[in-house]
Amino acid sequence: MSETLERVTVAASEESQKLQRHFGRFDILFFLICTIVGVDTIASVASSGGEAFTWMIVLAVIFFIPQALLFAELGSAFPQEGGPYFWTRLAFGHLVGAINNFLYWITNPVWIGGTLAGACVGAIEGSDRALAVSCYDGAGPRFLGVISAKYGTPGRVNIFSGIVATIVVILAETITSGNAAKYFGAVLGVTISTTLISYLGIYPAVWKLRRSHPNVPRPFRMPWVPVLTVLLTLLILIATIQLIMPGLGDQWFGSNYAPDGWDYSEKWIYLLTELVPVLCFALIGTLFWWLGRGTRAETTVMAADLLPEPIEG
Repeated sequence: MSETLERVTVAASEESQKLQRHFGRFDILFFLICTIVGVDTIASVASSGGEAFTWMIVLAVIFFIPQALLFAELGSAFPQEGGPYFWTRLAFGHLVGAINNFLYWITNPVWIGGTLAGACVGAIEGSDRALAVSCYDGAGPRFLGVISAKYGTPGRVNIFSGIVATIVVILAETITSGNAAKYFGAVLGVTISTTLISYLGIYPAVWKLRRSHPNVPRPFRMPWVPVLTVLLTLLILIATIQLIMPGLGDQWFGSNYAPDGWDYSEKWIYLLTELVPVLCFALIGTLFWWLGRGTRAETTVMAADLLPEPIEG
């Protein structure tokens, strides 16, 4: 193991001992099925007919399967708590990890508040744990990086998520008509998609860690790493561009691409409503990184028994 993997913050050595494993292999399997094949996904595919089903098959081949291979390597080689945050931080440093992880986290409380979707409660618990890990790892305020000794859950981050979700619920119920509702809907749409944007930092990590940590044992090795990493990153980049500038490359903000209630003359306004929130989240991630400077300054050597145990079936 490299020195980077062995040295952790003092806070991490304390808090990681409180973590408890709540999901087994089969729990994770069915959880992933629920997150990918949601009720809204089924309805969308059904309304679009056979064409949508065909594209789902294409996406499975060029996206879901390569992504599964990538996560299999990262998860088996670097099983530390925090998952996507840890991989990004290890590959690119605390600043990139902090920004990327905030983008990864903010989607879920806003998703709950904006859609009242009970199915995303499990997802928010995963992202809340990742945010707590980043905070006791020095990529966020130490106050949020606390794990309950009794339950093994990130209680303070859970409350933080609840506050954010409640604010979104209130805004969604209050802003129901006019231009304000239109702009709020656009901001809400990009906010619940920031997890997608965070993959721009996660996917390249597998290639970077192959080069920076070549001696770490890898129970599973992703085949064709350069090709598949570039493919996955390119797909997410295209999706991100289309999210912010729908129709770019064909007819930017044309009638076939503009969201309901928007017209072509408002394309620059729409761009700002999508781009500004993402930049604000990146600034908040940078602020989190700055607030974690004191935690990063206090490090210790990680004991072997603090490394996560293999998941039992």
